[in-house]
Amino acid sequence: MLGLGLLAASPADATDIPPLASLERSCALIGRRLASVDYADCIGAGLRPGLTASVQGLPLLWRDFPATPARADPQRILLIGGIHGDEFSSISIIFQWMRRLQGDRRQPFHWRVMPLLNPDGLMRVPETRTNARGVDLNRNFPTPEWDRTALPY
Repeated sequence: MLGLGLLAASPADATDIPPLASLERSCALIGRRLASVDYADCIGAGLRPGLTASVQGLPLLWRDFPATPARADPQRILLIGGIHGDEFSSISIIFQWMRRLQGDRRQPFHWRVMPLLNPDGLMRVPETRTNARGVDLNRNFPTPEWDRTALPY
């Protein structure tokens, strides 16, 4: 998985993975860190825990918003926030966008929304742009000249 420093559950490495936190636990932690998103907002957003977790066992939360009205083959959009744990505003904006999508009765796209890709960075005190392994997720995508330009930065 692009070396993002994330753990995926599989029988071979199950002993190396911390217990996966529940949706309720994740929302409680998010609610404590963000002034703009409380526990009820997070729970009410209809998020689902993914099968992939952060290094510290926090699930990567997501939600799909199908096109309305339903279409045979709608364009798909992946909306990701919280790549850097120290950028609270990106997470807050994603929660606001999900509220908008919930109320939008006529939108032509299928959205997959992940409000927080780096829960370990958000929960760390002080918060940090990197994950629990010190990986800057935003600098860890394979791009042209990645070895030459991203690593020194």
